[in-house]
Amino acid sequence: MKSPRLPPDHPNYGRELEAELEPLMTEIVDRVVAAGWSKDAVWTALISLVADLEHSTFASAETDKLVAEVISLLDNFR
Repeated sequence: MKSPRLPPDHPNYGRELEAELEPLMTEIVDRVVAAGWSKDAVWTALISLVADLEHSTFASAETDKLVAEVISLLDNFR
């Protein structure tokens, strides 16, 4: 993953980050779908995880395990 080229207050800063995250998220979704989960379930889970991360709360050990797996996948792209 590349470091940001733009300062955080630049109007395209978020778009630059999205461009960096998109291939990582696509890889995660493809891997999970290949394991047998439906795309709808994957997106629902990812949205839930993002909300949990934003609020720094994890409701269960299952969520903690999934977060650890996502972090591990993301570490593979560094």
